[in-house]
Amino acid sequence: MGNKIVDYNTVKPLISEIGTHIEHVVKSVSKTLRNSDYQKGVVTVLIPSGLAGMYFLCTYQKKLDEKEALYKEKLQMHEAIIKELSKQTEMDNDRMERLLQYDNKLKEEIELLNSEIEDLKCRLVI
Repeated sequence: MGNKIVDYNTVKPLISEIGTHIEHVVKSVSKTLRNSDYQKGVVTVLIPSGLAGMYFLCTYQKKLDEKEALYKEKLQMHEAIIKELSKQTEMDNDRMERLLQYDNKLKEEIELLNSEIEDLKCRLVI
């Protein structure tokens, strides 16, 4: 395909017609925006929607903070168990078994909390 040169005189009527349509749209939108009933309707919808949005954002942020604090606590406990397991090489089998079971439960809780945190973060972004 080669470059085609367009003659201005051939597209001038089209450009003029598009400009006229844009002018009508702008006038119509401007008239609507100046309408007091429209303004009242917008305020009536936006204020409650904004308040509800802020409530949900605050609620999700609070849940996120709580879940992150719990996550950090569980992670510290998990790290303490790992440290304890690695520090004591000759512990009895019962104690080791209990600690491993407890560690597995903590891992599950950490994974669950991590997924809940990600879910809440996604909701905050949306």
